[in-house]
Amino acid sequence: MEQWEYLTCFLQAEVNSKEAREFIEGRFKKRAKRYSPESLIPELNQLGAAGWELIHMQPVQRVGKQDDVLMGGNYVWSSSYFCVFKRRLPGAAVPTVAVMPTAPILTPPIDDSIPLRAASSSTDAAAPAPSPTAPLDEAALPPAPNDSAAPVGQP
Repeated sequence: MEQWEYLTCFLQAEVNSKEAREFIEGRFKKRAKRYSPESLIPELNQLGAAGWELIHMQPVQRVGKQDDVLMGGNYVWSSSYFCVFKRRLPGAAVPTVAVMPTAPILTPPIDDSIPLRAASSSTDAAAPAPSPTAPLDEAALPPAPNDSAAPVGQP
């Protein structure tokens, strides 16, 4: 059975080093602002390299001294994020997926000797399909339903 271990932590998005500023400006081609969330990427990449997969990230208003989270209805700017990561326990069984061979998709052969017919009305069921290369004979077309009617809104 697959087994996981989990890691929870608070990450702070803050551009407080030259390296963070250069990373954002070089990779995203934009000016690094003090609380750019992109500043989290190097730390997220380090955790990913250690096998941790980010499965949840949520901004929080404020983290207290006891690692408690301030919640409330007021809109507050924040650069703190609560993150949950998981990784497979070392030595845990990795599930295998059985791959069933698929049957080839068979299509019937196309018989070019059978002429194609266009959809027709019940009054003209035997009309052959027009040739795609023949010019269109507009005089042979039935009139549009409103050709003889008065314009809409007029008697």
